[in-house]
Amino acid sequence: MIPSLLTKTELNFYNTLKLCINNNNIICPKVRIADFVTVKQNHLFQSNFNKISRKHIDFLICNEEFNPLYAIELDDLSHENQTERDMFVNELYRTINLPILRIKVSNTYNIDTIKELIKNKLDAAKLIKQLEKI
Repeated sequence: MIPSLLTKTELNFYNTLKLCINNNNIICPKVRIADFVTVKQNHLFQSNFNKISRKHIDFLICNEEFNPLYAIELDDLSHENQTERDMFVNELYRTINLPILRIKVSNTYNIDTIKELIKNKLDAAKLIKQLEKI
């Protein structure tokens, strides 16, 4: 039998997330960062590509045309040892203007709380984009 693409923890969150997002949006699990981040073609290309080629995001939320809208990373105990990786990913998403929402792993999730976290993250991202235009 082929194992599931998602762990039990990820599947639990995925099922909750389906109830929290806009019906027109698409949840893409375990997307390789290099599949939606373009590395500039210059003398640092290979070095920069190597930094993202083996990393993935837990959930990438896309519109109907599969354009990324925001990312969600589930933070479990393993993330306590991944501070450098998380800082790199956070900075990368800030650079490409893609909001990232970090959610602590739990056995249960409150749908209203997750919806509010998503709304707040997207509202903050819109505000930042507006301020950058000033």
